[in-house]
Amino acid sequence: MTADLLTVELRDEPHVVLARRRARDIAGMLGFESRDCVCIAATVSGIARNAWRHAGGGRVEFRLVRDGENDVLGITVRDHGPGIQNLPEILGGRGRFATGIGIGLFASRRLMHRFDVNTSSQGTTVTLGQVIPRCFIDPIPIVAARLTERLIKFQSSDFAIEIEDQERELLHVLTALDKSESDLAQLNAELEETYRGVVSLYAELDDRAQEIQKVVDLKSRFLSNVTHEFRTPLNSIIGLSRMLLERIDGELTVEQEKQARFINHAARDLSDLVNDLLDLAKTDACKIEITPGPVSVNELFATLRGMLRPLIDSNSAVTLCFDAPLPPVEMVSDERKLSQILRNLVSNALKYTLAGEVRVSARIDGARIVFCVRDTGIGIPAEHQDKIFEEFYQVQNPLQQKTRGTGLGLALSRRLANLLGGGITFQSTVGCGSTFWVDLPILISSKDTVVNRPAPPPAAEVQHLVLFVDNRMDVFFSYERMLDRTPFRAILARNTREAFNILNRVSVSAIVASSAETIHAVASGLPASGVSIPAFIVIGDPPTDAELLDFIDVFIPAAAPPGQLLTSLKELPLMDRITALIIDHSSDARRELRGVLEDFQVDVIEAATIDDGLIMIDELKPVLIFSEILFPDDLGIGLIERLHEAVEDGALIIHSSQVFTDEERDSFKRYASSLIRKGPANDSVYRTALIHEIAKARRRKICV
Repeated sequence: MTADLLTVELRDEPHVVLARRRARDIAGMLGFESRDCVCIAATVSGIARNAWRHAGGGRVEFRLVRDGENDVLGITVRDHGPGIQNLPEILGGRGRFATGIGIGLFASRRLMHRFDVNTSSQGTTVTLGQVIPRCFIDPIPIVAARLTERLIKFQSSDFAIEIEDQERELLHVLTALDKSESDLAQLNAELEETYRGVVSLYAELDDRAQEIQKVVDLKSRFLSNVTHEFRTPLNSIIGLSRMLLERIDGELTVEQEKQARFINHAARDLSDLVNDLLDLAKTDACKIEITPGPVSVNELFATLRGMLRPLIDSNSAVTLCFDAPLPPVEMVSDERKLSQILRNLVSNALKYTLAGEVRVSARIDGARIVFCVRDTGIGIPAEHQDKIFEEFYQVQNPLQQKTRGTGLGLALSRRLANLLGGGITFQSTVGCGSTFWVDLPILISSKDTVVNRPAPPPAAEVQHLVLFVDNRMDVFFSYERMLDRTPFRAILARNTREAFNILNRVSVSAIVASSAETIHAVASGLPASGVSIPAFIVIGDPPTDAELLDFIDVFIPAAAPPGQLLTSLKELPLMDRITALIIDHSSDARRELRGVLEDFQVDVIEAATIDDGLIMIDELKPVLIFSEILFPDDLGIGLIERLHEAVEDGALIIHSSQVFTDEERDSFKRYASSLIRKGPANDSVYRTALIHEIAKARRRKICV
């Protein structure tokens, strides 16, 4: 709904002033704030003056518009001039004119809620709109009539009076700006003072951190020195008490034996405390060294079973069970520290379990292994569960008086688990028992540990994954360490089944094995999508099978140093994409082959005729050309001869559903590198043949 308010003709400068005055009056009547009134008046004045100066005159129309839920003051300035040149530059604030700086329209666009310019050689129309702060209850025509009556009562403005009003408005604006600048200066001063305080606080915190670090170092040094000094006399006490109990120097009375056992037990308790304190001091000082090596989980469980079984009394109602994983699990970790973690957890479980069982198990979870120690003991109350990993913290209960302990076992176990690249979590219910989980990587490396050593050179960003298919953990470990801090990261599969699982989760740049047969078996199981053909590397003797020999990129003698593998990996153009051309008159056949090739990250182009195919070979130089030979316009050997002459560096492959005789195959092999019979996309033999051709075409051979 729209209602006209007023129209001002722009015939001279006083009418421009009048338009400005009327714009301010109308804005004031509509309830705009004084600042908004000035903005509206200034906008109308600037655009009206442009119409008078550049177009020789025009008119300004004021109206009320109801637009949905909003009431809008609409203003239209029309002229019949030659139009505005370079309007986009002007609206962007980049226009400049001899008669003015050219920013009037640009400024007006920013001041008004709605702004639109329509210009042509017949004239220019500028439409402005400002949302009125409050909506009127009455219909727009009634409101417009009231405003018109009020406007009629105003007398025509004197030019000098209007100039005085403008000066007064300008003075008001300048006063407001001065106040804003003063407030801003005060705020900047406050911010500067706050900044100085923050800098001072940071400096103080840094000093406190250094002091705390010194205290921690002193504590660690003190504990290390004290524990070392304690060990010698404790070992002497334990040895002497054992000599007494073994009657080396003669028989003991019952009372003497009782006292000797007390001495032996007390010395052993103190020795355990000293050992735990020493380990904690080492972790605080970040001086515990992680020594990764092959660990057989099944053998570790067997060792722990024999070591911990004596902790169970002969008449105890507790059963200790070890569920060794099947098949046997091999991992690379620090066996001594892993054994210490499990020993602490199992011994705690045995101490606080009156009846039932303590069960130890392990399971594989992707690239990690999770050890579980579950008991049917007394459980841990909820109010203590967030404190049990604190040093020297022990939950008070009747069993605590009967068992010896220092309160350091769980704290030390968690720190050791963190050092091994994992952590410990638990769940416990009072009266039902507790379950502790130790989550560790199957293959630990220097990147998985948090040991503080002198800063090594920055590690290279991992760009390529190298899959080793080998069941020899020591061999893999040497290569893993060799590839550390290079763009390559080693991952292990102990057999083809594990290799398939890995290839279905991640994309690898190279596959390394000790035989070409293993590589061939793994390559045939590459997943159906999203996988680039990796490089195939054999560390061992070359195969006698010519087909396998052509399938492998690099052969490295088994006696070669480990660094030879890194050299070969750097020389191979890994993960390069190639372009393949499919020439086939059947669109269905092209679509099926295209889907398989694109699964292996191959860029594909297509041709339905021989002539189109020859043009693409000449212009695009594809590396692989798959061609059918059954064409209406060219059949058999003639087609292959034409393609063979056109192909320079690419590999020509006959890809046909036809069954060839031996004589035909011999004829075609003179021109084509291979013959592949069409097959379904999920056929392993067909896919392996395509992988073979992609691998041969994508990478150059390197003989080592």
